[in-house]
Amino acid sequence: YLWRKTIVDGRCFRKMQAQVQFDSRYRVVEKEIEGGRFVGRAEWEANR
Repeated sequence: YLWRKTIVDGRCFRKMQAQVQFDSRYRVVEKEIEGGRFVGRAEWEANR
């Protein structure tokens, strides 16, 4: 499965293109993002 999404940053409104590929059990196989980076939950919570 493939998921593509345009994400807009809430602070500077910059668009980022994300793409995540999943296996048949919906586990992440590969992920990439243009114009940003993936962060973990703890980092996201700390920067809200």
